[in-house]
Amino acid sequence: MANGLQVRGLVKSYDSPSGKVKVLSGVTLEVAGGETAGITGPSGSGKSTLLNIIGTLDTADAGSVQLNGQDVLSLKGSRLYEFRNTSIGFVFQDHHLLPQLTALENVMLPSFLAAAGSGRERALELLSEFGLSKRKDFFPSSLSGGERQRVAAARALINSPKLLLCDEPTGNLDETASAKTGKLFLSVAKKRKIPVVIVTHNLELAKLFSVSYIMHDGKLLPGGGK
Repeated sequence: MANGLQVRGLVKSYDSPSGKVKVLSGVTLEVAGGETAGITGPSGSGKSTLLNIIGTLDTADAGSVQLNGQDVLSLKGSRLYEFRNTSIGFVFQDHHLLPQLTALENVMLPSFLAAAGSGRERALELLSEFGLSKRKDFFPSSLSGGERQRVAAARALINSPKLLLCDEPTGNLDETASAKTGKLFLSVAKKRKIPVVIVTHNLELAKLFSVSYIMHDGKLLPGGGK
């Protein structure tokens, strides 16, 4: 798959007092540009580990991850850091916004780290797209849960990533805000033609995506989808 995410045979184990614990058992996943994949499953089934390996926050014992044809797991050092900051956007259950920065400043932050200038105009465009223009000068403590997650999504997109990874992005939201945020990620994938992978316990949310999977005992099983 030249355009999109291709995961092949990912294996991951961790040491424990009782020996090796296998978390991923040969996981394979493909998500084309413009498509969304929802992954559900019980706690401890390997969902977040899978996302962390795809996002280069963790390493695999075996297998491969390719993004638009690039071998992701082979990157090291400064090349890995640059790739992670410019090519992958992350949204987590906890928005991780800096409380001392405004919404606009939080969105702009990754552009400074990428040495891409202030990114102010780009940040303003994203906040407008997500219906937050009037909230740009608000601090996170003055925003609702849904608004904070939309700011986090805007921040994840400031460097125009090639992949968006979301780990329980609606876990702290009510039903209305959860549905609105889920539809936001659908529009992100479609408009930007990038793959979006979302780990969620929300089965209704997972049904909105192009395809959904269930993680069970370290294996990724088909779960349906649209």
